[in-house]
Amino acid sequence: ASVNGSGLTKDSRYKDEITIHYRMGNIHDITDKKGITTIYLWDYNNDFPVAKITGALPTDTIAYTSFEADGSGGWSIPVSNRTKTTYVTGSQCYSLTNGPVSTINSLPSKQYKVTVWARTQPTVSGATGSPIIGRSFNGFKYYEFTTGTVTSVTISGTGLIDELRLYPQDAQMTTYTYEPLVGMTSQCDVNNNITYYEYDGLGRLITIRDMDKNILKKFGYNYAGQKFVANTFTNQTHIKAFTKMSCSDTSLVAVELVDSVMAGSFFSEVSQGEADTMAINYLDSSGQANADLNGACAEPVTLTLVNYDHITDFTLTLTDVYDSTKTFTIPFPLDSAITTARIPQGRYDILIAKPGNVDSHVFTASGPGGSIEVNSSSGSWSNVYVNTDVFDKLTIGIPQ
Repeated sequence: ASVNGSGLTKDSRYKDEITIHYRMGNIHDITDKKGITTIYLWDYNNDFPVAKITGALPTDTIAYTSFEADGSGGWSIPVSNRTKTTYVTGSQCYSLTNGPVSTINSLPSKQYKVTVWARTQPTVSGATGSPIIGRSFNGFKYYEFTTGTVTSVTISGTGLIDELRLYPQDAQMTTYTYEPLVGMTSQCDVNNNITYYEYDGLGRLITIRDMDKNILKKFGYNYAGQKFVANTFTNQTHIKAFTKMSCSDTSLVAVELVDSVMAGSFFSEVSQGEADTMAINYLDSSGQANADLNGACAEPVTLTLVNYDHITDFTLTLTDVYDSTKTFTIPFPLDSAITTARIPQGRYDILIAKPGNVDSHVFTASGPGGSIEVNSSSGSWSNVYVNTDVFDKLTIGIPQ
């Protein structure tokens, strides 16, 4: 190169390696010497990059939000209300019952991919064909839509959504969420596989987990000369059934919706009990929210009880498998068939017993799903699904 006065003339053999454009002080796009462009979206008061899109054009419009920060990521979101009890990335999500979400700017006319994690399948304007449906996670399911040639996109429906992306069909997107003043809390790659980052009370990274909450990497901090003891207390698996808080039709009762927290999802440096408490608290909040949103209401099961042996003082007890406080106690009839109504569908431990009885009888639980007999002084069955399609009849003795 040569300098002439205040000017610089470069040698013709110099080639640009990259071209960078800035917006509001941050990198907007980078194009390498092969012509491949990477675009960045920024949020959290323009402090952190929340999306990286590879293979788009510098003039393309892209949109992304995890419904976390101050910005909307190119989406028009009708209200600021967020659901904080359940989510896929970050710490909250959005309910489409508050109104549809649409792109703000007019899009260059082309085909786009729209991906979203949703509790119920949303409607995407301009989408062609059926969406690709991926794995489920935390009550959400992954949906991938492809649009025709459109200039705007609207997402509508009634359920919760999170991690909403829009980008040109032939591009790829990676997204991030953060806890300001702490660090990145999740990274969602081009295949929508999510990695989670956890920090201690001093803001230090301590654990990296995959979507199934498996620990990928763990970090410990100590003073020189101290022995590091890993925080090995992790929760056990917890399973619990939840029901909708209310049914719009008072003649119906809520059907149990089973939710769970897998072992190893939470850990503690203090005790096993603390790890389990964290898991149970999470299950209680997310499980009830899921039941209120997605739980069903149905006709109660009408049990038929028959006492062929004509013996007195037997009692039927049904105890909910997932919640022992839900118990139904019913005196068994002396002889003729009777019915007992309004037993909610669900899984029960069943016991037909009489105090002090030593005589053997044939006890049968039956229904369209088959029958199970017990020849003993009492009849007991574990984890029976009481439902009109499976078991709905209990008897003592054999018809004569």
